[in-house]
Amino acid sequence: MEKTADVVIVGGGIVGLSIAYYLALKKAGKVVLYEKGQLGEGSTSRCVGGIRTQFSTEMNIRFSLESLKTFEEFEEEFGVAPEFRRIGYLFLATTERETEVFKENIKLQKKFGLPVEYLSSEEIGSRWAY
Repeated sequence: MEKTADVVIVGGGIVGLSIAYYLALKKAGKVVLYEKGQLGEGSTSRCVGGIRTQFSTEMNIRFSLESLKTFEEFEEEFGVAPEFRRIGYLFLATTERETEVFKENIKLQKKFGLPVEYLSSEEIGSRWAY
């Protein structure tokens, strides 16, 4: 086992592997990744695979937009089609306070050009009848 490294990454899930990959592309020196089990077997293997951009902070929105670019260019870069489809999200507010927070978040999200909108319960019912 190597005893020195320029960068040590603990955890071989999607985040650790992604960091290692992009550091290697940038020739960041000797990168060592430690994983106690198999690569990608932890929470990464149990995720539902949703990619969303509707966050409440600028930093999270910026991060998610960068992730979205990776999925849009995935096949070109990695040679494998990720079967990525845009289907959207529907977040439901159950209190007046949540409704206020959602409306504030929408203002921030629109600054980044995200296709978000506020729907009343009637509008939801007319689009997705149950």
